[in-house]
Amino acid sequence: MRARLEAYVDQLIAEEQYDEKESVWTFPNGDHCWICTNSAVRIAKEFKGTVWGYWGADNPIALIGWPHYEGHDFAIIQKRWLVDYWAFRISKLSPVRVFDLRRVQERQLVKTLYGSKERWNQGDSFERRSPSR
Repeated sequence: MRARLEAYVDQLIAEEQYDEKESVWTFPNGDHCWICTNSAVRIAKEFKGTVWGYWGADNPIALIGWPHYEGHDFAIIQKRWLVDYWAFRISKLSPVRVFDLRRVQERQLVKTLYGSKERWNQGDSFERRSPSR
């Protein structure tokens, strides 16, 4: 799964295009690359995951956060994989595109970069749901 997630982030990078009219980098659908929520939603939709995020002021131990950013959003896939195009490609604060939350060393880096999980808030979910009975 890690390889599939990394390949999808690489695909997002390959899709980047410069909009000369607005002087910004965008994805083909017009969403701005520099807005973390845009890539988090695309990743979560593609892999049936969930968007998570936090406000920087509410999560002060996060490297990706206050005082430089108001907040940050990223995707969680299968409750195991944290995927973050923006932190890897745009801010360059993350050395990797994908974290395995089951690995102790990766969880430690996630805590440094993303702060306390207790401060994260769930956003849009694209997880598969069982049909209602």
